[in-house]
Amino acid sequence: MPNPDHAISLEEQIDQWRSYLRRRQAIHSVDVAELEDHLREQVTGLMSAGLAADERNDLLRAIPPTEIVQRDAADDLWRRRKSLFFKPVDGYGSKAAYRGDKLTRSTFEHILSHRYVAQALVPTSLRRVTAEGEATDLRVDVRNYAHRGATWLRAARLYRGQATNFRTPGGGFAPVLSLRTGLTGPVSAV
Repeated sequence: MPNPDHAISLEEQIDQWRSYLRRRQAIHSVDVAELEDHLREQVTGLMSAGLAADERNDLLRAIPPTEIVQRDAADDLWRRRKSLFFKPVDGYGSKAAYRGDKLTRSTFEHILSHRYVAQALVPTSLRRVTAEGEATDLRVDVRNYAHRGATWLRAARLYRGQATNFRTPGGGFAPVLSLRTGLTGPVSAV
């Protein structure tokens, strides 16, 4: 649990984030610098929206750096595609969402012709579950189901490989409980 008496400044958080990205072999330093520029743009946007510092920090920790896909940035996006995930603005679930390292030129053209965002690629986390008496590691991602700007339900998808397979022992969906603690704000647990 973070120590509330030792608040980490925004610059320290960005330094930690930058160091983490530079240690990853798949992301080149020029891409890290560009992602940092986009992150700083997001911080500025959140500040201008009137959010308090703790609200901004919560959002920046939870949402990967995101940018709107624009045709005039096509060359740059194509160059950085291996570190990006492309999602339709009006989409849901994983429909029409693409990992940048799997893109073809024709799919990229489709993305440029429609309303998409590009997010920094974040590897899925693993959770150890016991199913049928055996411990196994499954991938997990959390889905927020929303309507008209309000989250109605959160669920964790547990899977092996690329897709949810309800026949995988321990796989499928799990509830996500949101807890409020006295010092750190809302915390989600799978």
